[in-house]
Amino acid sequence: MSGRILLFKGTSQYDVVRHFTDDLGAAFRALGREVLILDLASNKYNVQLVQDAFSKECDFVCGYNLNGHDLGLGHEGIKFLRDMGIPYIGILVDSPLYLSVKFCDINTIGMPDNFLITCIDKNHLEILEHYGKVGLSTFLPHAGSYAQGIGEYKDMASRSKDVFFCGTYSKPNISWTQHPLSSLLNDVAEIMLSAENIQVYDALQQVLRARDYALSPDFFKRILDMVVHVDIYVRNVRRARMLTELANAGIKVSLYGNGWDQLPCTQSFDVHKAVSFDESLRIMADAKIVLNFTSFFSHGSHERVFSAMLNGAVALTDTNGYWKEQFVEDKEIVTYSIALQNQLPQKINTLLADLPRLDAIAQEGQKKAEQNHTWNARAQEIIGHVQMMEGFRSLKG
Repeated sequence: MSGRILLFKGTSQYDVVRHFTDDLGAAFRALGREVLILDLASNKYNVQLVQDAFSKECDFVCGYNLNGHDLGLGHEGIKFLRDMGIPYIGILVDSPLYLSVKFCDINTIGMPDNFLITCIDKNHLEILEHYGKVGLSTFLPHAGSYAQGIGEYKDMASRSKDVFFCGTYSKPNISWTQHPLSSLLNDVAEIMLSAENIQVYDALQQVLRARDYALSPDFFKRILDMVVHVDIYVRNVRRARMLTELANAGIKVSLYGNGWDQLPCTQSFDVHKAVSFDESLRIMADAKIVLNFTSFFSHGSHERVFSAMLNGAVALTDTNGYWKEQFVEDKEIVTYSIALQNQLPQKINTLLADLPRLDAIAQEGQKKAEQNHTWNARAQEIIGHVQMMEGFRSLKG
């Protein structure tokens, strides 16, 4: 492959995915590749820009959360990529459940066999099967990002924030109470709240089996669109429970994000409005512990863990299969159980009472993240996946 790589940048909360696009572009350039980034959110974006972008040989097109799947041109853009045979790499940073509208748009034309979709949780690959006949899909974790302009990283004694947590909160709302399937959806929520690291997709299947229901693919796809509301509800309930435990134990948390004024327990925290992704990275570089919560992944990653490590903090995250595979517990990472959140305050206090141990964990975590979990590493993986897809497409039917 010797052509250019096109990256499509769209809008995102706190500019996170826009930052990812820039980091991935820099990673491809570090590998000696020509990269052109097209900003779908720019008021200067037009058809001429797209035509100019494809005026040179193009090896493949990339977009996070299916940005650029239609080149910003609607169905004609999907047809163009299909007819030209140029690989499109859709890098999902959320569950496919949250991208149903974009998948529906692609399936109106028919999923091209040159579309490669990556998921950030291995179990999302099964969910993806309900969103079109994807020729090749694979697991691609998040990666971490470095804070800019920091210089040397501080040791733990020099960091001003004990525990840093960022995220958005909405008061838990059971929005499906009037829906004919409310009792079924209540059961899904109950299973998720009583188990550890079970995704809404798996909880739904458990409920259907328990009720001896077998749904047609069409009915199952429709209810998948509905259970997103359950997923959001459970996420907010669990976040509230976790922070309430910390508040009751007197843990000092630097809390950043919108909506936390709706949760009374946060009055004892150092609460700030949401900040940009760049600023959150700088805060990580001044934090001893970065607290992460990803109960909606059972075998997947979140960039916050990798970014915490790269910026010299200790990553404290809820456990799942992927973290167990990648990191050594209490040496490179520290995990906690969602089912045993009452033990989290003691775990934090024990860590903060031993700064040399915190320094040691942070250093080992940083080494591992630098080796395996940067966007440079992911860029090499993406190129390998594209080559594999081209190999599959070369097979004669």
